[in-house]
Amino acid sequence: MAFILMNQPLSEQIKMLIFKLVKSPEEKGEILFGRKLVFRASYDEGCTEVLESLCIRRESVLKYLEHKYVPTWRPDGARFLKQKCIQLALIKPDGTLFIHIKNSECHKIITDTEHVMHLMEDHGLQFDRNKIIFMVENLKANKDDLPLYNACLREWGKSVPYSSRMTEKFIRFKYKKFIDIAAIKKNSIQKKHLRYLVKMGQIDWELARIVSHNRNFKRGNLFILSKFIKLEAEKKGLNNTIAKW
Repeated sequence: MAFILMNQPLSEQIKMLIFKLVKSPEEKGEILFGRKLVFRASYDEGCTEVLESLCIRRESVLKYLEHKYVPTWRPDGARFLKQKCIQLALIKPDGTLFIHIKNSECHKIITDTEHVMHLMEDHGLQFDRNKIIFMVENLKANKDDLPLYNACLREWGKSVPYSSRMTEKFIRFKYKKFIDIAAIKKNSIQKKHLRYLVKMGQIDWELARIVSHNRNFKRGNLFILSKFIKLEAEKKGLNNTIAKW
């Protein structure tokens, strides 16, 4: 049975979904919202603020989607064959845009929607941005997303569930020093922690890129890298109180 959410601005839907997701159980490092979601939404300018709050670099994501999610067109829309997230985008006779997404994360729903809308418009298809139906299967997050998600919930004036606060405390303890984050070899996981530090003002995107591009994980090099990032952050007047150096 699908879990149906009433029509709201998409930005508010995403905030609600993040709140529901962080309350969901963890399994093998992933937090899974176990029900199919069907909801109506209107695309609104608040989506920009949500992406900024989540420290998502919109243009980089859209450029990736343009390269990765190439449509197979049909008269009423498009399919995205052999893809993990965006599956289908159709326009109904009344102008409603229907988007089917699988195995996605909350913030990706916004950028996936923007990508689909750009494709439709460039292809000459008309639809109503205030009438979008989403079907989302297997909404998920990595547990390493929780510090960032919790920070955003607090910023949006929403409560943070107890279980999510406890997971955040564990993660913050595990990566209590900056060098611990610099030592994360899996780039996608490391970027989640760097994004959180950008959110909290400890580093900026320039310094985050320096860390994420490093592939020398010898301890001596990591000490040198961490010291360099600390000194550069101090020069820029950034906040040095989140992760210990």
